[in-house]
Amino acid sequence: MRHTTKIIIVLIICILITDASNGQTSWFWQNPLPQGNELKAVKFIDQNTGLAVGIKGTIIKSTDGGLNWVNLNSGTFIDLNNLVFISSDNIIAIGANSIILSSSNGGLNWSINHLNDNINLTGICFNNQSTGWISGFNNSIGHGMLYKTTNGGINWILNFTSPYDDYFIKIQFIDENSGWVGGGYTLFRTTSGGKNWNLVNSLAYAIDLTFKDTIEGMVTGGYSHGSSNYGIIRKTTNSGSNWLNSFSYQDTVLNSISFFNSYTGFVAGRKGGIFKSTNYGDSWFSLQSNTYHDLNSIYFYDSLNGWSVGKSGTIIKSEDVGLNWELKSKGIINLIGLGAFIDQNTGWISSAAGIMKSTDGGGQWSSVWDSISNWSYYPKFFFLNNSTGWLTYSAAKNDRFTVYKTIDGGINWIFQNIFIAENFFESYIINSINFIDNYTGFIVGTKRYYQWPFGYYYIGMLFKTTDGGLNWTTSQLPVGIPNDIKFINVNTSFIVGTGKILKTTNSGLNWISIPGIYGNFYNFLKISFINENTGWLSGDDRICKTTNGGLNWVDQSYLNISGLHSMVFLNEDFGWVCGNQGKIYATSNGGVNWFNQPTPTYENLFSITFINPNTGWAVGSNGTILKTSSGIQVGINQLEQNVPKNFFLSQNYPNPFNPKTKIKYSITSAQYISLKVYNILGKEITTLINERQNAGNYEVTFDGSDLSSGIYFYKLEAGDFSETKRMILLK
Repeated sequence: MRHTTKIIIVLIICILITDASNGQTSWFWQNPLPQGNELKAVKFIDQNTGLAVGIKGTIIKSTDGGLNWVNLNSGTFIDLNNLVFISSDNIIAIGANSIILSSSNGGLNWSINHLNDNINLTGICFNNQSTGWISGFNNSIGHGMLYKTTNGGINWILNFTSPYDDYFIKIQFIDENSGWVGGGYTLFRTTSGGKNWNLVNSLAYAIDLTFKDTIEGMVTGGYSHGSSNYGIIRKTTNSGSNWLNSFSYQDTVLNSISFFNSYTGFVAGRKGGIFKSTNYGDSWFSLQSNTYHDLNSIYFYDSLNGWSVGKSGTIIKSEDVGLNWELKSKGIINLIGLGAFIDQNTGWISSAAGIMKSTDGGGQWSSVWDSISNWSYYPKFFFLNNSTGWLTYSAAKNDRFTVYKTIDGGINWIFQNIFIAENFFESYIINSINFIDNYTGFIVGTKRYYQWPFGYYYIGMLFKTTDGGLNWTTSQLPVGIPNDIKFINVNTSFIVGTGKILKTTNSGLNWISIPGIYGNFYNFLKISFINENTGWLSGDDRICKTTNGGLNWVDQSYLNISGLHSMVFLNEDFGWVCGNQGKIYATSNGGVNWFNQPTPTYENLFSITFINPNTGWAVGSNGTILKTSSGIQVGINQLEQNVPKNFFLSQNYPNPFNPKTKIKYSITSAQYISLKVYNILGKEITTLINERQNAGNYEVTFDGSDLSSGIYFYKLEAGDFSETKRMILLK
């Protein structure tokens, strides 16, 4: 009873703080569509209506048999692993961090519940509209756990904990009494509706299970070793006591199994593998899925219609009992390493497949340069305006690279030059191209050569043209790997690389090395200047700023991000950076403060571009293209102009919160203000304010999208005044 009461209290709190804004973001998907996150499960309640769930709180819905899908607001960024239709209106989805989402209107709105334990919830089934089961495993102690509801999912009570160091992935009941739960290495069975669970066998590498009656059943799974995969299907004819290998395959791990009658079923797995059986698993044959992406879930509603979902938002459908599969998700699926827009409509992206162009703000893309490059070295390009641009392209062997020019926006490309390595042991890696006008441009990259027995050596290379790319001069740079080059004017530009900041004031004839700020081995990735004096420099996780043309640099911020791959500043105030795990940070005060801008993905973002403070794009791995039309949604609001009588720090609202909350404070005179957030161990999480402010009443928004549930503290310091308050993040 005590445990149940806690669950009810948590449920009430979550319902109170959940609103339509939770889980939303100002960045939305443009490619792939309907979205690009990995999908973990798909279910259909009838021939037309189905849902799929995936990582970062993804829920998509179809009402036309999977032809079209719409993104639903789940209210969370927590990964979702599975779902079940109790009825067409009542749906439950489960995932990591003990999250349980419930909808009573077909997925339009979701309420959030969390179990008390730190459980990764993976399997769910219902015997009827009242009685249901959730399986998972405890991330802390590593044991499988099973929960039961008898009121349609309103409350969940712990039913069984595995005594072994194992995890439960899937749960199935074939009637009110007979059920199985397992995965990983063990399988348990009940014949008493969950009153007792008995170990029936030890299974290796099991991922999914299905039983057609109390006697016959199957499990699928497998394992990976390096780049190799091995898939298995095992079958039992004695309730799970003994298992025989029904099928094995050396090129895929089999993640999901689905039978729509007593004989015909399918399994799906990695590398787009789909197999079919018409004799309940006695034999299997391979099908063409038309995708190479990993498939995580397969589901057949009837004898004709089936769906499978997986990585990069992949959705495929069959309408002929699995014989043919059609891709229903749309868009580019290659890594996109570079993106640039000239105006609201015109932009280009570069991937391993080549360069593509959009003339409608990123809605549609058409190929303007077909590439045969390998995935590591996508073409680099630079557009001076709507018409004139250049690209560099490395062949698959990287022993040469070519330069092309366009004067019609990329429709046609004119060959300009080719650079070939001097011998077999040399290769080129081109990192950046930049033009200051129609004539003067630079390319920076690395010449790599092998010297036995010492290994590879790297030489920084600079290529310069003064006639628009027809002819180039070559020189060596005092940096092994130059990552980026940016012009301030025709004479002055900067190159940054591993441990180096180089500056020229004579258009590249000579380069001087400027002392860095983070040591000789720090990897500087991007540099941006908005005038001759003011610029920013980013590396793997830090940003620094100069106000004297690069002579001195001041550390501005450490960001909770790995790899700041791209940076853009529009003026002295507005700037953005992006990096791994879908991270985007923005500043509205020249980098003094950086605010996390939640995105709908964990994909690595390699390039970010803005044409004004509202409109921008970010691109990255697996074809990710994100767009925002609301730009900077960060900063500090001054609420009133009158001078407060006392310093004051208010309690944040809402509290508990998910994922955003507002903090108000008052200062009585002009002060240097510091407002920081700490975790329960006292470690600084982020700096919300670090600047001088006039007297007044202020409000700042804190976004905890990237943090886990828990207790946090925020501390305001203003002169001699200091106050700390507690807040609760509950996802």
